[in-house]
Amino acid sequence: NMMTDNTVKINDRYEFPLRLNLNEFLHKDAPGREDAKYEYVLHSVLVHSGDVNAGHYYAYINTMEKSKQKDGEKTWYKFDDENVIRVKEKRAVNATFGGEYSSRDARAGTKKFSNAYMLVYIQECMLDKVLPEITDASVNTQLVKRFEEEKMLEERANKERTEMRTYAHIRIVREKDLKKFHKYSAKQTLKLQQATHHMDFVDYSATELVIKVKKDDP
Repeated sequence: NMMTDNTVKINDRYEFPLRLNLNEFLHKDAPGREDAKYEYVLHSVLVHSGDVNAGHYYAYINTMEKSKQKDGEKTWYKFDDENVIRVKEKRAVNATFGGEYSSRDARAGTKKFSNAYMLVYIQECMLDKVLPEITDASVNTQLVKRFEEEKMLEERANKERTEMRTYAHIRIVREKDLKKFHKYSAKQTLKLQQATHHMDFVDYSATELVIKVKKDDP
């Protein structure tokens, strides 16, 4: 900003195409100028969300594959840290143009702070070479091992969550636990006066007996 002599982030609207033809910028004798050799397709949109001092980065990537949607749009994925979700093409492209929010939005009149800051285009005639078909053999074995371990841990966590809903834990105070409690300290006496649970009357050094009981089906 020349008025304040401060660095600012420009959030003005800037539209970019899904396809980019650079033939018109070539010399008239350049090879391939007439056969659309310099046609590029948008592969990814890198987004910055925030201002010039702080923010967050994430990316939208075009898989170059047709989705099962009726509109025939290509499938895009949003990569945001460890979260990866499938999104519509309009969200990955149009929503990152910047500018002001639409009149239908509660924030109408204010500029968006999440917009594209870097675009990646791939020459169309090089797509098969740059983005070859992925096979099991082409995936790094260390990645395969890591994915399998993550899947196993997720399945284990899901099983534990299911069991937590199926079973109830009952804590039992036994007579021998009560006998281990000999005297009150000033701190214990105060705690006993405020006690609302029977376990407060048991010496904390005593071993608890925990029984897992399966709940009856509703």
